[in-house]
Amino acid sequence: MRLLAVIVATAIPAFPQFQAFGPSGGSCAANGAAALNVYPSEVSFPPVVNAPYSARESNELIRTLVDGTHLTTHPRDDVMTWRDSSGRVRTEIRAVPGGRFSCDSVLAEIYDPIAGSAYLLDTVNHIAHRVPIAPLLQPSAAQPDPVPAKQRWTSEQLGTKTMFGVIVEGTRRSTTYAVDTLQGNDRPVTATEERWISRQLGLTVLEKTSNVSGVQTIALRDLSAAEPDASLFKVPAGYPVVEETGRFTIHTPAHN
Repeated sequence: MRLLAVIVATAIPAFPQFQAFGPSGGSCAANGAAALNVYPSEVSFPPVVNAPYSARESNELIRTLVDGTHLTTHPRDDVMTWRDSSGRVRTEIRAVPGGRFSCDSVLAEIYDPIAGSAYLLDTVNHIAHRVPIAPLLQPSAAQPDPVPAKQRWTSEQLGTKTMFGVIVEGTRRSTTYAVDTLQGNDRPVTATEERWISRQLGLTVLEKTSNVSGVQTIALRDLSAAEPDASLFKVPAGYPVVEETGRFTIHTPAHN
């Protein structure tokens, strides 16, 4: 499980993730037996209204060996997100198809800034853990990251195009590392980061990073701007609601 990074209110978030809950250790076995420690976030974010969507965030890393062999891995699980016109958000973490079972995939978050509550749904034990949404972050001016003296970077605008059915704007940032400043490099190394955002949805739709670790692509697949089903943002019938004020633990049994 991952906590959405703290960003200024004027920025476009990199990718949607759990907003009200974060991880705090625990255990997870391959057979599904888990003790997942969770804590409520201390920050919240203003709702994005009148911009409904649904999408699946995928994460892929491709490394190329010296003989040309490509190794493809998925560093993180897929993330499904739905947002309605009022700004309510549902997020589910799902194991990559064909990949190892993810204990986090038994959880779903409903983030309801209108009601002032967030719910973490335990879909194995059929329990909803509720926390009040923390006070909103105060907007602040974005500050550029400092560039070390032995690095130089350039940025270019890539224009607009249609991607996954929405209009996006692209930028590319290239960072060049001087000799002996990145894993003992004996010549300058350049890393690039390409980012495409949708102003309509207020989202990053695709981000591609190329560096010494390989080429990593994070994208919102199966993107739709249609209004999601309202039932996605309600606690399912039969789920008791447990009020949480601090860290709590979710236990799940092994698969039969």
